[in-house]
Amino acid sequence: MMLTASCTNSVQDVKTLVISKITCQVGEKVEIKVRNLQDGETVTFSTQSDSIYIENGYVEGMLAGQTVTVNATSSKGGMGSFTVTVEEDNYSSYRTEESTEGWFDPVSIDKIQNLRQDFPMGIDISTLYEVESFGGKFYNQNGVRQNVYQILKNSGINYVRIRLWNDPYNTFIKNGETVRVPYGGGICDFDRVKSMARSAKIAGLKVLLDFHYSDFWAHPGQQVIPKAWKDLATPQDIADELYDYTFNIIKELDLAGAKPDMVQIGNEITSGMILQYSSGTNQILTGDNPYYISERSSLKSAIRGAYSGSSTNFIGYVRSGNNAVKDYDSKILTMIHLAKGMSGTDYIKDFYHLFDDVNYDVIGLSYYPYYHGSISNLNNAVSMLSQEFSDKLITIVEISYGFTFAPHANANNIFFNTTQSGNARPVYGYEVSPQGQADLLRDSINALSSVSQGYGIFYWEGCWIPVAGVGWADSNSKNSWANQALFSYDGKALPSLEVFKLIR
Repeated sequence: MMLTASCTNSVQDVKTLVISKITCQVGEKVEIKVRNLQDGETVTFSTQSDSIYIENGYVEGMLAGQTVTVNATSSKGGMGSFTVTVEEDNYSSYRTEESTEGWFDPVSIDKIQNLRQDFPMGIDISTLYEVESFGGKFYNQNGVRQNVYQILKNSGINYVRIRLWNDPYNTFIKNGETVRVPYGGGICDFDRVKSMARSAKIAGLKVLLDFHYSDFWAHPGQQVIPKAWKDLATPQDIADELYDYTFNIIKELDLAGAKPDMVQIGNEITSGMILQYSSGTNQILTGDNPYYISERSSLKSAIRGAYSGSSTNFIGYVRSGNNAVKDYDSKILTMIHLAKGMSGTDYIKDFYHLFDDVNYDVIGLSYYPYYHGSISNLNNAVSMLSQEFSDKLITIVEISYGFTFAPHANANNIFFNTTQSGNARPVYGYEVSPQGQADLLRDSINALSSVSQGYGIFYWEGCWIPVAGVGWADSNSKNSWANQALFSYDGKALPSLEVFKLIR
């Protein structure tokens, strides 16, 4: 008897996902719509290109003039693909200074030998969110519009610095409704800081979080207590609030995938921290300091954190912020930040010895040569600090220089030609040009590299280009830093930005 058998191949059809092609601009986020999904079916997307970024069902353009194929796979076996085209956007400007002053001429610098691999090459980007919100665009050195975080990363930047203000708004009731008027200056509230820190992390950059512990600019002559803290009655009350605030901010950033790698406990706390309070508010835009600042008065001595007389409160406030960071994650580096002329080495030494019992990691210095002295002064100060504080890292956490004296309608630059001749000339020892910027950065990094604890440099507000409405205060003010940026007035990367890569 012959037995026969037959068999058939059963192949289940694979569903083709139906997805329309997408066109977007750099920085524009567009939802990806899959038209034939079943209830509960989810889709993952993949691409080999960094010209776009995909997250949570949205695609964002990262590099102009590119068309990218994206593959899609569903949780029920469906497959498909679609294209994303990032629209062309090439740099154009009609400023004659770009050619007459050679803004885009290549820079030349000598490499620095034996520079530590973990050396932070940083840039402060605190006003970037506001610049982009008002239409600011950024272009790489080829003149192609690109995500600014990618431009920074490709130029050798590995760290960004972002300032945080507690509540940079005037809030009042008008006609029975709550009105919030921002103070300006980048409006660096928590939501904006979180957004910028998250974007930096996506680009592979580390984050230095700069707590001002104020609602607006904090610096040596101005350390105004946050409005929400003004009724705290004792130093312990302030220390506890400062601890909780610091701890919770870092926790929230961590939950958002944006945990800082380094944290500043206060900003330029040369004269102390938590020194003044404000009884004033603004209800209109002025283009000037808000009343929060202009109507400030000294806090009572019992709670002031002054660096004069008894510094007990000052030390306690710094310790409280530092402990909050270390209690959340002991691996996060902490910094104490001073702004002082580099010739004042005795002051600098005494200041940091004040915190010998605080477990911080980094000495942070502001160094603007036109305020703080020559590169020789910087070398002497770094040498002194390395010998006096052998267990601390040393960082230049703020530095900048001008690339032009050319005016701009949206700028009121504080870096200007003191001769009023209208002709760019060397000042403060460096040429006013991208090459001058590069030389200053190279010399400053070299000063740090001369000691074993030299650890990082952060260029201040290098992305603050002159966009209308984005000034140092509210929307009626102007940009005060445009000619010290590392991008041209219209957003193209200057060759000085390449220093961070060329230096190695």
